[in-house]
Amino acid sequence: MWNRRQVKESAKRSLSGAYWKSVLAALVLSLSVGTMGGSTLSINLANYLHDTNGAKDFWHLFLPFSSFSYSMQGSGLFLPGITLLIGWFLAFGCMLHLILKIFVLNPLEMGGRRFFVVDRAQNGKSSTSELVSGFSVHFVNVVKTLFLRDLYVFLWSLLCVVPGIVKAYSYRMVPYIIAESPDMDQREAFRLSRSMMDGNKWRVFVYDLSFIGWEILNAFTFGFLGLFYVNPYKATADAELYAQIRDEFLGRGQQQF
Repeated sequence: MWNRRQVKESAKRSLSGAYWKSVLAALVLSLSVGTMGGSTLSINLANYLHDTNGAKDFWHLFLPFSSFSYSMQGSGLFLPGITLLIGWFLAFGCMLHLILKIFVLNPLEMGGRRFFVVDRAQNGKSSTSELVSGFSVHFVNVVKTLFLRDLYVFLWSLLCVVPGIVKAYSYRMVPYIIAESPDMDQREAFRLSRSMMDGNKWRVFVYDLSFIGWEILNAFTFGFLGLFYVNPYKATADAELYAQIRDEFLGRGQQQF
């Protein structure tokens, strides 16, 4: 059974064999998964959908601007036309980000995951062209599968934080599975991810927590440590983790990918 120490040691060896390519791949991967900002906005949007007052509380979607608008309203200087215009502008920006996430960032994430999986299999000899493989190999299936992953996690998060976290770990392996088999049906990819993470969710959560020291050090270096070491190291370790869980899963006589 896999353990954190073994995963990390293997990752360090792999990283030393293809350092600069891994830095580039980790940067692409960080941009694709780290640009998911706006979670607060998403939660506010979900709350808004359940709000019977609708337009009256429109500004609650766009904190911290709401306090400003209400103070202006109280002083008699509230300009509903400008408020609505800015609100629609922000809504348009949110929609534009969603489109970018679905059709650009998710395929980039798939390519980043694929790079590290292939790099592990080829002992550091993978090509950086793998980073854009999400756009050239079964693009529609990649987009659909990763969009559904994000949607499912978001919907579960509406119930409470904990179910969202649990589902995020259940679907943790979906990008890697699609990276290895981009033509796989999305239902099969989700099934495999759930099966692979069955009994592993808590252990992977603890594994993620074990990097918190590196993240603190990264904060003190204003991101430079993350760019040149922490992010490539974590991305390489994540690919190693996937490979070990996958091999254990297949070793139990489960279906080949």
